[in-house]
Amino acid sequence: MRRINGACAKDWREFLPTALLFAARGVWGFMRWATLEYSWPNVRPAMAYLVQYVSPSQSIRSNAGTVRRLAALDAATLESAFADFAGEPAVALSDWVAWEESPRVTSGGWLDRAPTAGYREVHTYRSVHIGADDLRPFGGHLVQSRVVQRVHTPLISMTNRRRAVITGMGLITPCGTGLEASWDALAHGRSGIGPITLFDASSVQTRFAGEVRDFNAENFVDRKQARRMDRYQQFAAAAAEMAIHDSGFAVGNGDPYRAGVIIGSCVGGLQSVAGAILAAGDSGAQSVSPFFILQLLINVAGSYVSIRHGFKGPNWATNSACATSSHALGEALHVIQRGDADVILAGGAEAPIGFMCVAGFNALRALSTRNDEPQQASRPFDAGRDGFVLGEGAGVLVVEELEHARQRGATIHAELAGYGATADASHLTAPPPEHESAQRCMRLALADAELEPADIGYINAHATSTPIGDVAEANAIRAVFGAHAATTPVSSTKSMTGHLTGAAGAAEAIISILAMQRGLIPPTINLDVLDPAIGLDCVPHHSRTAAFDATMSNSFGFGGTNATVIFRRFSE
Repeated sequence: MRRINGACAKDWREFLPTALLFAARGVWGFMRWATLEYSWPNVRPAMAYLVQYVSPSQSIRSNAGTVRRLAALDAATLESAFADFAGEPAVALSDWVAWEESPRVTSGGWLDRAPTAGYREVHTYRSVHIGADDLRPFGGHLVQSRVVQRVHTPLISMTNRRRAVITGMGLITPCGTGLEASWDALAHGRSGIGPITLFDASSVQTRFAGEVRDFNAENFVDRKQARRMDRYQQFAAAAAEMAIHDSGFAVGNGDPYRAGVIIGSCVGGLQSVAGAILAAGDSGAQSVSPFFILQLLINVAGSYVSIRHGFKGPNWATNSACATSSHALGEALHVIQRGDADVILAGGAEAPIGFMCVAGFNALRALSTRNDEPQQASRPFDAGRDGFVLGEGAGVLVVEELEHARQRGATIHAELAGYGATADASHLTAPPPEHESAQRCMRLALADAELEPADIGYINAHATSTPIGDVAEANAIRAVFGAHAATTPVSSTKSMTGHLTGAAGAAEAIISILAMQRGLIPPTINLDVLDPAIGLDCVPHHSRTAAFDATMSNSFGFGGTNATVIFRRFSE
């Protein structure tokens, strides 16, 4: 080193690596700026969205990384974008800005991927945190503070999102095994409820249920495998077999990692748990079956299906009480929209009819005790209802990406168009009287489907025949549908099947699709005297012919969990 003016200085060569590093960082920064500003062909940024800008002092970030403010749009563009708003815009035009995000950001933020191998379209729809607000895109809508406003503008167009259609259905209910057996009973108003035969019910208050009496597991799985499965797993495997057969899909003709399974249950293998406890109490731990753990796990039903059919894509189980299988359908929709899979087997299965489950629901005073007239016991919306009737069964649907279905020439039963999910956050078993969260759930599903209440031709209600729940749901429907509530047919097929708990949502989704396909609305039987608090057209006693293009199915579960799915007749 040389001393200059009393200070030490390094030879200039020693600064070269540091200088080159700073130069490289500068070039990289310029390239990132240029990529975002000018959309270089190989790294295309995501499409721009309109997002409300709360105030200049509040930071706006995505969950996955920093987003970049481009510029405030000019007033003319904003006026055009919001031309379809009814009334005045929610905020001043100057408070709206366009945002853009690099496609390099991974999932978790509000972004769109650039087209790459394996992704046919721009996809993923996530939330952006904006100060204290949370806006979520729902198919061309912005949802904020319980107010849904429709926006028709290319800047927020969701027309390129992947569409999900139903190409296969499998159904097991107390009314019959298979689509046609169940539908024939439902269309003719025949109840599947009768005395309990699956266990000795003489010591419990409720001695009847909706049992599946025509089911033989060995028609769907071999005898050895059937003996290793809990009854709910047998139902799941059978319904999945029916759905896949109906769809004509074979994973061997495509990528197994693009096919997944989401099948849930409410109580899973509870009867296997009860049996193992009794066996262990009588004969000790050595009497516990090596298959016991696998029988009780809720995800194993989907695992059996995955193994049987070679589906290697996303695989998990939902468990949200009576909303379980509606949530499974909604999550399948999201998986398809994100581009994580092309085919999802979604639904639920339940086999809860055993001593512990019946005794437990009796302790909650949730079940009807009309032991002398079991077929008249499930009476949703009726003034004399006294609780629900426990049922068993399964519903599984093949949810498939539209282009994938088209390419293989699949028959499309319906489009899974909308999904909403909320929580009451108020009480574990009793919904609030006006059921505001159920209202929002239905509104979210309508917004997701880009439909208005007047577009819905039939509602398959959750209505389980409980004094509080039926009124709360009716209040929510009237609040959402307004003037259309009085003319929109609403029925509860639980009057014939009983309550299939975790399988109810998927089973009733299938029933709703069949009603739309066949132009026939199944009735609410046992509705002798309509509760004056209901105020809806509940299709009493007899089915009704009707032509409609969209149907809604509600599922509201213990714990205050809510799910709504909407199906519409498929059109290009």
